[in-house]
Amino acid sequence: MSASMLLGGIRTYAQLGERELTYENWMEAIRAGNTFATVGPLASLTVEGVSPGGTVRLPTGGGTVEVEWQVESLRVPIERVEVVAGGLVHADTTAGGALSARGTTRVEVGASTWIALRVRGSYRNQPDDIACHTSAVRVLVDGSELFSEPTR
Repeated sequence: MSASMLLGGIRTYAQLGERELTYENWMEAIRAGNTFATVGPLASLTVEGVSPGGTVRLPTGGGTVEVEWQVESLRVPIERVEVVAGGLVHADTTAGGALSARGTTRVEVGASTWIALRVRGSYRNQPDDIACHTSAVRVLVDGSELFSEPTR
């Protein structure tokens, strides 16, 4: 954030489910990891039906996982929605300034990784701005570590 940003314009949301909105329940939801940070758009992501903060387990050798997402916004135009796997854009959907979008994609996973959703758009006519980003769903492949040791 900087002086050019709207104070409180970036928010983090946590999915409470059926729990009452209390500080304790909100903190538990934050710890569970089903969250997203946004300047406006609301995002929903599942990988094989598992929400951010959760884990999908695959056998040795991996497999293919189904990713479903939905994005809605009241004011910030949605330009693109990206499914990010292991830090790289796996699928990129053009929304063209719409206020809602949804989609599915399949991700081939050979080694443990993570999958998240990134929404690009802007209320400042900067379509490449990141408007929303979900936390990740871990996809663990048996026999493969999620993070490797850094190389020198």
